[in-house]
Amino acid sequence: MKTSSLSGSCRVCGHTNSVHEQGPCVARGCRKKIKVCGATIHYIPTEEDSNVRGWVVCKPCPYHGREGRGVDYSSFPVIDKDADGNLYISQYGIST
Repeated sequence: MKTSSLSGSCRVCGHTNSVHEQGPCVARGCRKKIKVCGATIHYIPTEEDSNVRGWVVCKPCPYHGREGRGVDYSSFPVIDKDADGNLYISQYGIST
């Protein structure tokens, strides 16, 4: 994975794209990219502890999930926005 060269902010989590990493999906021939946020905290009001710490996946491959080439982000949660614009965890990380 490499640091994102995109300017502006992430449409999912709202953090600047400079704190994100993007990389290709692990599946052979798939050209989709996985986008992971490296900001230290995300406010997710539906969680018991609303300040979720650590990395999150903002955009997994829609076909193959969170595993990138050379890196597996399946231990990190996937986040998304609801209709009101609040973050929620759409898929929890797998414990190792």
